[in-house]
Amino acid sequence: MEKEKFIDGAAECGGSALGAVAGVGISAAIAGPTGVVVGALFSTVIENTFKWAGEEIKTRCLSKVESKKMNAVCQLAKERISEKLAAGECLRQDDFFNTEEGDRTSAEEILEGTLFAAQRENEEKKLPYLANLYANISFVEFISRPMANQLIKLASSVSYRQLVILSVIGKSQGGDCDIKLRNTAFRGFENYDGASIAAEIYDLYRSSLIISSDAILDAASFTPALLVMNGLGELLYKYMELYNMPIDKEGQEIIEFLTDRSPNPEKGKVVTGQLPIETRAEIEAMVERKTADIPQLRVRREMNSAGGETVTIG
Repeated sequence: MEKEKFIDGAAECGGSALGAVAGVGISAAIAGPTGVVVGALFSTVIENTFKWAGEEIKTRCLSKVESKKMNAVCQLAKERISEKLAAGECLRQDDFFNTEEGDRTSAEEILEGTLFAAQRENEEKKLPYLANLYANISFVEFISRPMANQLIKLASSVSYRQLVILSVIGKSQGGDCDIKLRNTAFRGFENYDGASIAAEIYDLYRSSLIISSDAILDAASFTPALLVMNGLGELLYKYMELYNMPIDKEGQEIIEFLTDRSPNPEKGKVVTGQLPIETRAEIEAMVERKTADIPQLRVRREMNSAGGETVTIG
């Protein structure tokens, strides 16, 4: 199949994230077809940027699936830009859309990064949020070229479920919805589902997209109510428009996990992970005391697989 057909001929996509733009290729998006793009007239700089992207992509060999994903993000980004222009917002007035001699514009570079993030993305539900990110970057002057590349890289690296986690934490942090995160710490999980979600949260914490007023030493011990978005996490939340993310099945699972809505939250839990400070202090005091009221006290310390210390008291 010719390369152009990968770009210009998107197949039917059913009910996936691509469904809204099924049958619309990169070239069609550049031309601005009626009935698809809201508002027929874009500024010349936007049209030139998307035209450049379309011509560049045509030189690459893509699979049908890759083509469809890139088509979707290209089209959705144009629609979101059109909506913002129609609402009276102005494109950034710095050099984002301007080029120096022998160089391409920042707008072209960031669009290419966004589209090729879409090409590699296996979770189609992330595609609208990648499109939102590019569209919003086109309006926000304080997001420099390096920062924009960093945001695209971060958005590409996190999972859809991690975006849902950011959405839930952000909505709770803003107080705009009835989501009250539990204020008691986890001490382990009764099943792999909980452990898997906790690992996603811990990964966001290690990436500094979220922070906690209490240090989180491993994935098995943290207090949801103490989690807040940090710097770049806030930027992803705002400019990927995660505040508009609907509560789907995964969203409901995250909400139940991070709140006290899950049934029997403490029943059958296996205590794993880092002990709270007060418990560790009590153990240390017991070890040091060696008083007559605990004549048979035996304490054994071992390094565990999580990199912490397991203390066995007998």
